Amino acid sequence: MDTLDVEKQTFNDYELLNKKKKFRIRLAIFFTVVLLILGLACFGVYYVIYKHSRPSDNIIEPKPDTPFVDSEEIRPEPVIHNVVPSIDEQHKDDKEHSPDPELKRNEQEVVVVHDDNDLDKKEEELPVKDLKEKEREDDKLPPKEEKLLEEKEKEVPGPLPDIKKIDPVEPAPKGEEHEENDENAISENKGKVEKEKKKHVYDKITIDDFNKFIKEKSIKVVKLNYEECRLYKCPLLGSNSIYEWELNYIAEALEGSSGVDLEYEFETIKMHRDFLRKYFKVYRTKKAFMESYTNFRLNRKRIEDHNNKPDRLYNMTLTNFADTDGDMSALSNEQIPEDVLSTKMSKAGLNLGDQEIHVDWRKSGYVNDVINQGPCGSCWAIASADVFSSFMSIKNKKPMKFSYQQLVDCVSPKYNCQKGGSHRTGLQYIKENPMCTDKEYPYIFKKSSCTSYKCEQNSEVKEVVSLYNGNPLEHLKTKGPFLTLFYVSIEFLLYGDGIFDGSCGGKEAHSVVVVGHGYDKVKNVNYWIVKNSWGKAWGEKGYFRILDKSVDPSFDNNKYCSFIMHSFGLE
Repeated sequence: MDTLDVEKQTFNDYELLNKKKKFRIRLAIFFTVVLLILGLACFGVYYVIYKHSRPSDNIIEPKPDTPFVDSEEIRPEPVIHNVVPSIDEQHKDDKEHSPDPELKRNEQEVVVVHDDNDLDKKEEELPVKDLKEKEREDDKLPPKEEKLLEEKEKEVPGPLPDIKKIDPVEPAPKGEEHEENDENAISENKGKVEKEKKKHVYDKITIDDFNKFIKEKSIKVVKLNYEECRLYKCPLLGSNSIYEWELNYIAEALEGSSGVDLEYEFETIKMHRDFLRKYFKVYRTKKAFMESYTNFRLNRKRIEDHNNKPDRLYNMTLTNFADTDGDMSALSNEQIPEDVLSTKMSKAGLNLGDQEIHVDWRKSGYVNDVINQGPCGSCWAIASADVFSSFMSIKNKKPMKFSYQQLVDCVSPKYNCQKGGSHRTGLQYIKENPMCTDKEYPYIFKKSSCTSYKCEQNSEVKEVVSLYNGNPLEHLKTKGPFLTLFYVSIEFLLYGDGIFDGSCGGKEAHSVVVVGHGYDKVKNVNYWIVKNSWGKAWGEKGYFRILDKSVDPSFDNNKYCSFIMHSFGLE
């Protein structure tokens, strides 16, 4: 068989196979159609039988009060209805119609009689006596009940028994009962809630308590080590997951602590994890991580307690300092010179508590944008350069921005990012030296070698004045922003918004720039509007408001911020 024959045979086989397939498909379609027709036919037969088997709506069913009539035809009710008389009427009727031969037998009464052949046949007349007897037979009681009725009528009523009258007990008023029930229900629910809360509260927490809670809540434990997560190789976790190293570190940090609520604790663990990711915080050692977490959980509780006070002037929030204990040595370190009060004073001023004047230099465009000083303790240099920039902008009537980095590098070899510096000295340097713009000498977040030789802008400052015991508000209105410092507490680090009136009892001083003053009519307090250097994400877009109170002569900085004690301006 040659190739042509093979191909022809293959083609014939293929055609035969196609014919078989087509035949099967047609056969399947045929049977499907037949089944559908049979189904429809069955349904039609069922419908016809069901419809004809239903009782007609015209058939009158016998009423439950009437006797059942065993007849093929249902007779219509007669025109005259039989009414059952009372017992007295029955006795009266018996007397009137008692058997007597002399009674009239010819009296007749009309009754209705139905003919089977013609239901519309006229009424026939029957004797009255037969009708009366028929009625009595219809109304006659059963023999047993009739006998009981006769015996009851013969009884003579005797004296009533002496029933002792018992006063009913007055039920409690419904309102009081409901109130009592509501109070009981509330107390029961409260007890259940407290019991549920206490279920996961431990006096002395251990790692076993953590593991038991994890098993009970079906929390997923991801087995990764700390080094992998420290290098940003850890996967993102959901709310019902925890890293194994994270669990072990936190359990060790809290071991032996009392009053630990694991429900609250695991919520805090997730918040802390999100916090570290948000602010790109990485801790090189196990100890640093454990300190971060313990500070974070304490600050979370501090924030919640403060924000629950109804009469507060400001709100607290989880800022980028939420995992610190309030130590700002790396960011502030403002050095206060011994001659701070020997500087030339501005002449007598106002009682700040009576001020209702509003001033805000931000609206003029002569205040630099808020920056983040980063890990360098350069607040003194930033505040000094900002005050000088505003001074020159107001004087020349155009926005100007001068270098922060020049002051960090050039004011003193003793000043650096770790030890900080003095804004008073920074202002004095500005008065005596040419300044570079920020573009000519940009900020690099660390101290470097001084290159002020390239700076050409001569300072137009005539005097650096201390506003302590002077008139800071008048200076703000006429000369422009001034700088000051105050001691930073953990309350201030967690500031969210509002008018800060918390503690200023920290160990480290922080330099800031006052750009405005206002009066809150609702809270009836005066406040300063202040520019900070911790970025726009902190506070009120990088600013904060602080209560304007007179300086306490005793300099009790735990109670008063002494906000203008170290304030200076340029003239």
